[in-house]
Amino acid sequence: MLLLCRHGETEANREHIIQGQSESDLTATGRAQAAALGEELSRRAAQPGPPLALTVYSSDLRRARDTAAAAVDALAGVVPAGALRLATDERLRERRLGALQGRTTKEAAAPSSSEPGVDANGGIESSEEVRRRAGAALAEIAAAHAGQRVVVVSHGGCIHSAIMAVCTDLSDVAHIGNCSITTLVPAAAGSPWACDGPDDAFLPAALGGAATNADMSRACPNPSEVPKA
Repeated sequence: MLLLCRHGETEANREHIIQGQSESDLTATGRAQAAALGEELSRRAAQPGPPLALTVYSSDLRRARDTAAAAVDALAGVVPAGALRLATDERLRERRLGALQGRTTKEAAAPSSSEPGVDANGGIESSEEVRRRAGAALAEIAAAHAGQRVVVVSHGGCIHSAIMAVCTDLSDVAHIGNCSITTLVPAAAGSPWACDGPDDAFLPAALGGAATNADMSRACPNPSEVPKA
């Protein structure tokens, strides 16, 4: 069972700036969301069910790592001291969005900025490529921790792509808010995984995330492939 979590609110989220694989720090709200996420994961880990895996997985981008670190701190209360470790995997990164990274959704929607373009990251990554890498990462993590609950921290666009890769009977996924949890239950090879969520009902009302996720916006190229936030 995988507990797939999105990172907390970042400065770019707050300003509706497309992040892609660029870096942006958590806001005060984002840090509070990460702490609340950690508390919720601790509550779930203490309930009857599969044991908690002693490795928490995260994208290597800072906003996800910092959120995952908060989860590790909170989970330390329900596992032996020093038993948890944090492992990063670049396959859990957000979709690379090339020249659109750093632009607001309004700027990205302008005709002059609709071309893929290039930047230091090599341009815009196709949604199919994101599905392949994210789906492969989840499959490997699930296989390595069969019969356990595993915490995985990633990004809105990557989480959406990963869900669509392994839950092949779904036509779409609801908006993935900051620090929401989506539960995935692996199935036999060739069969769709079960999906429950995303769930952010545990977050206090004051910590509700932004209404949209800029990195999943239809302002990005290939709108037929990118879910509406």
